[in-house]
Parts: sequence; C-alpha cells; structure tokens
Amino acid sequence: MKASTVDVLSMLGTWFSGVGAFSAVLYAMNVNRPKLKARVSEVKFSDDGEFSIDVYNLKPVTAHISHVRLVQASLFSRTKLSPSKFSLSTLFVDEPFRQSDRLDIEVQSGGYHRFNYSAKSILDAYCEISDIRSPVGMQRMVKAKIAIYLSNGSVCYVPLPKSMYQKLKNVMLLPIYRRVEDLCRADSTVRFPKDYTAEHKQEICKRMLDEYEAAMRRHSYLELPFGICMKHFWNNE
Repeated sequence: MKASTVDVLSMLGTWFSGVGAFSAVLYAMNVNRPKLKARVSEVKFSDDGEFSIDVYNLKPVTAHISHVRLVQASLFSRTKLSPSKFSLSTLFVDEPFRQSDRLDIEVQSGGYHRFNYSAKSILDAYCEISDIRSPVGMQRMVKAKIAIYLSNGSVCYVPLPKSMYQKLKNVMLLPIYRRVEDLCRADSTVRFPKDYTAEHKQEICKRMLDEYEAAMRRHSYLELPFGICMKHFWNNE
C-alpha cells in the first residue's frame, strides 16, 4: 500500500473519530437540556373566557422559566424576542407579574406548572401587538401566541385558543352593554341619587350612550384573524 493511501485513510479515521466525539457532546448537551410540553385547558363559558396552560418538564433536569409574554404569531418570522423588550402589562389572572418581570419558576423533572389566563387579563398585552381598542375603519385582528422562555434560551410557544379572539372583542363591549341594559331596566326613581338635577342625569346618560356607540362601532370594525371564525367561538375551541 502506498504511503499516500495510508495517510488518507489515517486522516479519514481521525476525521470520523472527531465527528463521533462532537456528536456525543451534542447528544449529552441535548439530553441535559430542559424541554417543556404545553397543554391548554378548555376555555370557560364566561365573559372573561378563563383558560389555563399546563407546562410539563419532559427532561431529567430542572427547568427554570424566566419570562412569559404574548407575541404575534407569524409564519415568516422565527426571531426570538429578547426578554429585555418585554412590556409592563401582565398576562395572568391570579398573579401580579408583568411581562418585564423575571419569574424564576422551577419545574422539576416530570412536574408541571399551571398559568391561568383570561381574555380580560391578556387584553392590554394583545393591544401592544395590535391596537384593537382604537381601530380606524375595518381592522383584521392578528393571531398571537404565548411564549414561555427558559433561562437556557429555549422558548415554548403556545397558540391562543381560537375562541379567544372573539372573547377579546366581547370583553371590551360587554361592560358598557350591561351598564346600558341596567340603566334601561331600572326604575327612573332609583337610577340616580335624589339630588341629581335633570341636566346632570341627561349628561350621564349621554356620556354612557356615546361610550356604548363607540364600543359597538369598534366591535363591528374588528374582524377575526384569517382562519378564525365564529364557529370556533360557539364551539368554545
């Protein structure tokens, strides 16, 4: 066998050995890297549309959740937003944490952590993605997803339930709608305090009706995202 052939075979052996060692290192790193799996609960039949997300730790190491925020869902962008860009709005029903706060939540191997949400609790965060409080003419809502960031840089994305977009519209309409209904049903003698003048009562009614008209106009202007329809709302999907 020629020397050149021996050299080539020796070089290939060294190369394959290096590739094998590198692959072993990558495998070891991935085995010890936390990984979350999320499961979304059913959306409750309520005005606020409460739902929860359970995140399970599938790896034999503790997962550290650093931030949770609402981001726009996009097929064309896979860029991970930096936690430093998080806003001051909150997402959770029963916890005061803002999107800018570091959570430092530990999820043990085989364990899970539950986050509770509602249309009302995520409304401010959603309006930072798409301003649905002040639409100008017909406006298409955008799809969103909840991003759960781990301290190692991994991100677990959970799409919003399909019925949540209609509930976001409803949560901006129902409060003033109910106030107007109550005003119309109430006896004229108990609608206002006795010392209110007629002018004062008229001004309150006018202000309430103006707010109701603006809410109805906004409700009509907002269109559900592409691929989302009222069937998803009625089926509570």
